[in-house]
Amino acid sequence: MIVLGIETSGERGSVAVVRDEGLLAEYYFPEGHRHARNIMVGIDEVVGRAGVGKREINAVAVTQGPGSFTGLRVGVTCAKTLAWALGWRAVGVPTLDVLAQNVLPERRPDAEHAAPAAVCPLLDARRSFVYGAVFLRQGERWVDSTGMIAGPPAQVAARIPPGTLIFGTGVAAYPEVFGSPGSAVWSVGPEELARGHARHTAWLGLRLLREGKDVNPLKLLAMYYRPTEAEEKLSKRR
Repeated sequence: MIVLGIETSGERGSVAVVRDEGLLAEYYFPEGHRHARNIMVGIDEVVGRAGVGKREINAVAVTQGPGSFTGLRVGVTCAKTLAWALGWRAVGVPTLDVLAQNVLPERRPDAEHAAPAAVCPLLDARRSFVYGAVFLRQGERWVDSTGMIAGPPAQVAARIPPGTLIFGTGVAAYPEVFGSPGSAVWSVGPEELARGHARHTAWLGLRLLREGKDVNPLKLLAMYYRPTEAEEKLSKRR
């Protein structure tokens, strides 16, 4: 099965093409929130690099949220349009699941001892609010053990077990809560773990597709989880 992966939840988007468990090609957009400008150019580029035609692709997997409101909207709308027009299957993948894949061990003899037992990606949702989820390691997979944890940083921190590797924009935004490298409570990962990668979106999507969890493309939605700041202000005025 050939799957196109779309990752636009953060500052720098990417697209990838995978065939079963192998990566055929991946393309990263230029830095900055310009996903609408770059996404179709990126898809044409990555499909060309992969050496496949759009009609040969079987499905699209897109990072569904939480994340950048505009970025998610661009990615999901593009995925829906392509799937509807080309007859692809479609599936959404949670952002936190995609980020957790950044810590998966490499396939090497000592890999069993190379990764922590638990990881928790944390996303800054601004206005003193963060998203997170604790994933436990099972072989070379991360399994969500908590579901979405959302709320003020201190409340989310209270749900994270000691010894967990934490990382992401939420850690950087609230160092007074989540500590710094060398913290006695958690291990703090490097900044590069905070970036989502389309290849992980595609591989996770492939797993969901094999489980029959694809959706009608027209029903694929971005998952924002909370109103925008403008929506909250309007609600208060009303």
